[in-house]
Amino acid sequence: MLQVANHQSKDALPIQFFRYDQLSAEEKENVTKFAVLVKEKEKPVSGKDLLLPGKVVELVQKGLGNPKIERNGTKKNKFNPDTHTRCWRKYKVRPKNGSTTPSNTDTKYCIYDEPSGQYRYTKQWVNFLIEKMADESEYNSLF
Repeated sequence: MLQVANHQSKDALPIQFFRYDQLSAEEKENVTKFAVLVKEKEKPVSGKDLLLPGKVVELVQKGLGNPKIERNGTKKNKFNPDTHTRCWRKYKVRPKNGSTTPSNTDTKYCIYDEPSGQYRYTKQWVNFLIEKMADESEYNSLF
């Protein structure tokens, strides 16, 4: 038998371990009546709930019902990386590449991640794009 040291904490209970193979039949029967719960503390994660451009494109295309368009004789996804770039430019969500102020974003939709040098987007941005791109005239205004 091994016992974890008892200590006072509002988030923890003392735990006692037993060697299952050394228990009697009656003790083994009682052990099956217990459930163990483990509560893990959530640790902060950088960029949680933020999306990279590729994921935004995927989610918007899916949200639009996966429509295809024909461009230059080939069929492609209606909402693709080029469309996404046109959108963030039109709606002024972030500065152009090479900007001296990359963090100058509309934080409702986009956040610049300095360590990685990448722009990450919110779920609100995805929802905004699905709504806007569902309007054919709004979509056509990008081109």
